[in-house]
Amino acid sequence: MELNNPKVSIIMNCFNGAKYLRQSINSVISQSHKNWELIFWDNMSIDDSRKILESFNDDRIKYHKADEHTILYKARNLALKKTSGDFICFLDTDDYWENDKIEKQLKKFETDKEISIVYTNYFILNEKLKMKKKYTNSKKLPEGLITEDLFKFYCTAISTLMFKKNIFTSKTFDERFHIIGDFDFVLNESLLSRFAVVREPLVYYRMHDKNESLLNRERHIRELKIWFNENKKNELSKINGYDNFKFKILELEITKFFLEKNYKEALKSIKTYPSSLKKIKFFMFFFIPNTLLKKLINY
Repeated sequence: MELNNPKVSIIMNCFNGAKYLRQSINSVISQSHKNWELIFWDNMSIDDSRKILESFNDDRIKYHKADEHTILYKARNLALKKTSGDFICFLDTDDYWENDKIEKQLKKFETDKEISIVYTNYFILNEKLKMKKKYTNSKKLPEGLITEDLFKFYCTAISTLMFKKNIFTSKTFDERFHIIGDFDFVLNESLLSRFAVVREPLVYYRMHDKNESLLNRERHIRELKIWFNENKKNELSKINGYDNFKFKILELEITKFFLEKNYKEALKSIKTYPSSLKKIKFFMFFFIPNTLLKKLINY
């Protein structure tokens, strides 16, 4: 590792991501830290993604086309094999960064040699509501060994994370997952690694009608159930808050039923939810017009 100027590998997995791609790539090129490579993994796109990428004349951008289309976290693992940097970041094609994102994260690694992962606060951009919202109050963002905190409030997203490369020497993403691969990886790594945080929002996470987690709510819920059930006998299950995670999955199911106008199943699920203000809120969903409810839930 070049101590004064470490190389950062940025992985951008793309499947028909042309709509916002130019802004995402520009946010990489504009980084104040210049020693980076962009590993662009084209997962068999059929739109103008490659054409847009090749319009950027920069030797640090490296194009790779998949031999076959795969689910997302297999594609991320394939892209990881192409990296040569000391640190690893991921940037989705619909997200973008502030120009000092990499620089500020690297400073955290310089300050504390024991940390393995640095994440940042971020903004949520809601395309439908045309609103920008800071994801969380900076005081709520934990550092150190944060597994229990993550169960209470999962405060990060893949485009905010920077990893030491050596984390991926012995482990990679679970290739069964299309939606929750980073969630699974981060929770398991949090048992072993110390985290640091940049409290400023340095990432813009875009919410729109093509987000995978919104398009594939059913798959998202199914993957979370697999994850929860399979971890019942390992170290994660011993962390305070693990058992309550099943109610977070139930919340996703309830909102899915409302969006599908499946009010019978929504009512059955609400009845199994613990008594709380949130349970009252779910009952109030029955009195909100579905068009308004969609906006509220998606935000």
